[in-house]
Amino acid sequence: VDDKLVAVRVDFETRDISVAQIEKDLTEKFGTIGALDMAALGNGIFAVDNDGRLEHRTEAIDCGNFMIVIEMDRDDIEVTFVDLTAAYVAAR
Repeated sequence: VDDKLVAVRVDFETRDISVAQIEKDLTEKFGTIGALDMAALGNGIFAVDNDGRLEHRTEAIDCGNFMIVIEMDRDDIEVTFVDLTAAYVAAR
């Protein structure tokens, strides 16, 4: 957004890796997974889902200046790292 990186998304296929493995790896590196705080995510929701509506099971890790959003459905797992300090995200 405005030539600045706001988020990075990594897509995994559930046939290649399990949700449990992704959660284990993320918690070991970044901390506890919990409920997604939509207020803290702000406009970053559009980096996670382009229409701003989450349709699947979603969890998050709040890391202070960034948030890791984990969106899971039957076939894939999307892990999005969102920069909460980006002007676009903070402009709520």
